[in-house]
Amino acid sequence: MNVTAVVLAAGTSSRMGVQKLLLEIDGLSLLHRAIAAVAAYPNVVVISPGLRSKALEAGATRVVENTEPERGMVHSARLADAAIDDRTSALLLVPADLPFLEPRHVELVLDAAKKSGAGVARPVRNGVPGHPVFFDASAREMLSLLPDGDTLRSICQTQASRRCDVEIDDDACFLDVDTPEDFQAVLDDARDSFR
Repeated sequence: MNVTAVVLAAGTSSRMGVQKLLLEIDGLSLLHRAIAAVAAYPNVVVISPGLRSKALEAGATRVVENTEPERGMVHSARLADAAIDDRTSALLLVPADLPFLEPRHVELVLDAAKKSGAGVARPVRNGVPGHPVFFDASAREMLSLLPDGDTLRSICQTQASRRCDVEIDDDACFLDVDTPEDFQAVLDDARDSFR
């Protein structure tokens, strides 16, 4: 399967108060962890201004700067889409603030997409969707139709008949970091897992 991973790392971190993607857990930044989770695939990292060198250091294949992060996640996804020359490539969209995402989670979603032939595949737990989200080439085309500020959920809903939901029972695909309290809870979880 021809897949390009898109790491979405262009948020403003306004609720965190500092650039959250540079915060570290066990010596690795959130940005580095996200790129490591998709290292087996070509990737495009959509970053905030000032993060280019950090993304390249972390192993980004290609970096695209989003100078208008207020336009939302869909805008970032469209910037990545435009940077990918191969129009037949599927996309795997990965927010960079999922601290526990690992390559095995990526593989679970991609394996389910491949086996099912789905246009969209995503992790779910108790009916709640998470990330990463897979879009085949035809679902990928729908990105251009979404307005700024929209979420990717509308594609997932539109593609419901071609969607594969992958049951995941751990927190990695659902736990993101937006506030200092979120980050402290993640640090506490990481510390507890090493006891």
